[in-house]
Amino acid sequence: MPGPKKVDYSDKVGTYAQINYEFLMNKLWSPAGRQIRDQFIAAPTQAALQALLTEYKIPFEQNVRILVVDLETARTNGFSPNAAADDFYTLVLPPSPRRHPNEAHYREMQGWTSAHYHAINDSYGM
Repeated sequence: MPGPKKVDYSDKVGTYAQINYEFLMNKLWSPAGRQIRDQFIAAPTQAALQALLTEYKIPFEQNVRILVVDLETARTNGFSPNAAADDFYTLVLPPSPRRHPNEAHYREMQGWTSAHYHAINDSYGM
């Protein structure tokens, strides 16, 4: 049945939460984060986007169309799926934590919350 979909890795939630956390803390929320966000938004095809996800160890089935929404810059990649015909997933790139900029614990908790949510949610997240 078409619609929201994600790889079922329920037996590996802890592993993928850690991968997601590493991506957020060491890539997306790093000084290079803007370039990484730009890569996700500018990927010219779904195949290029899949290759980028693979590079960052974020698994998706090849037939799943991915809509990227970057909350830091209020941009999308423009890959609008046909919800009646396509399997799709909305990959949300969360904004860099900024509420308590001098509190490492706050940043760490934001990372784990986002990472775990993406690992357990069926249709969207990061």
